[in-house]
Amino acid sequence: MFLGKTASAMAVPCVFASLPDPAGGRNRFAFISDMHYAHVGEFAKAGTNWGLLEAGLVELVDYLSRQNLDFIMLGGDFCNIDAWFTDVAMLNDAHDAYQRVETEFARLGIPIYTLFGNHESFSARVDGKRDTTHEFYGEKLYRHHCGYGPEKATYYEFERNGWKFIALDSGRMIDSIEQPQMDWLNTVVQNIDKSMPIALFIHGPLYPFFGDAPSSTKLVTNYQEVIDLFKNHSLEIVYQGHMHKTKSVEISRVDDFGKRRATRFVLTGATFLVVNSPNHPDGDFNFIDTTGNRVEIQAIKALGQCG
Repeated sequence: MFLGKTASAMAVPCVFASLPDPAGGRNRFAFISDMHYAHVGEFAKAGTNWGLLEAGLVELVDYLSRQNLDFIMLGGDFCNIDAWFTDVAMLNDAHDAYQRVETEFARLGIPIYTLFGNHESFSARVDGKRDTTHEFYGEKLYRHHCGYGPEKATYYEFERNGWKFIALDSGRMIDSIEQPQMDWLNTVVQNIDKSMPIALFIHGPLYPFFGDAPSSTKLVTNYQEVIDLFKNHSLEIVYQGHMHKTKSVEISRVDDFGKRRATRFVLTGATFLVVNSPNHPDGDFNFIDTTGNRVEIQAIKALGQCG
């Protein structure tokens, strides 16, 4: 399991030492979304234009190995399970796709965190009909390989070098954040010191970058409710994928105590395009460096930009 191994990896000394500033520290990580890994037969051939093939996966990880990263967040749709491995007869191929990505990224020797994307669902079809009783139906296959902690959760939080990192589950169809997850998130936020910088990760967007209505499945329906939970906190960055487009906006607000706060919302493109079609306008992934509360972002549109 990606995150099962990640949990134990957290005890390994970080690449960078923590700074004494309690309100933030030094981290270097990558947000890599929408790889759409394809590796078997006709599905691999289809992936030539709409997914990362085996050679591309290896090339990407080789490149990442030279970047001195502390950890990586795979931002969803790193496997194309619901598009290419839909039938129960293809279950072994679906398992193999997850395991191949896990094995390749394990070469980096750093924590690998994941988000549940809309293409990670397993339909478990039998004669064209979904078997909703199958042990790996829906998000269960993802949870089996990537679930966080003993409960195999699809949403979770962790701290590193004075920062709080929160990963959310935007659902199989990019829907609303349902009440149990909202209740959990509210409890998490209420227990964060208001000066601690926060990075929020989710596959489906929490900001209408292109004016999309929530009903379009291109935006989390109750996005404003989610963001409002952070009104009085230092939410520095929000990362999302899904749309295969790139955009960044900074939103300012005044909290309940009259303090002005700003949050940067970043939409990353499709990572497979960075490898398959370098410098494609809809392809990129990001390296993020934090020092204290300061954030520096570099968008990578072609492998080799950083050596």
